Amino acid sequence: MNAPYALSDNTLEVANRFFEILDLAKAELGVTDVWFGDQLTVPRVPALCVEPGAERRQLEGIPDMTRMTIETGFFLYHSKVDRSQQVARRECVAVAQRIKNYLHVNHIRLYSVDGSQQLTIHGFCTELDPGYAVRGDNRYNAVQMVWSSLTKTSLQRLA
Repeated sequence: MNAPYALSDNTLEVANRFFEILDLAKAELGVTDVWFGDQLTVPRVPALCVEPGAERRQLEGIPDMTRMTIETGFFLYHSKVDRSQQVARRECVAVAQRIKNYLHVNHIRLYSVDGSQQLTIHGFCTELDPGYAVRGDNRYNAVQMVWSSLTKTSLQRLA
């Protein structure tokens, strides 16, 4: 692992990397579109939105070192709520599980595009919440997921 202060301390950087990863893997994951940021309307489904989340920081170790948690939200819009719900709900949650498992197997540690810089120490899905979402005039079978990434950074780096 690189020096702790070389890790990311930026929710936008982490979310953007997840967007790139998921956009490249969308066919394998069974997703039609991947969007950066949640959308007001969803032109095609299933669609996945990647949303930067909260940053939480606490002092740890040497006085200027911090342990940081960066959250990234994933919003899956699977199908309109006008199909057979027993089938649609199962399919929706199955796609969410596939996305979660893909990230757990392939991206526990997040790296830059070229693989030269480790962005996080590790991360994992901390929430998977199936439900419904309204976008535009449509109601969708949906799942909200939260990925929590752990990093360690230096406050001096922020200056």
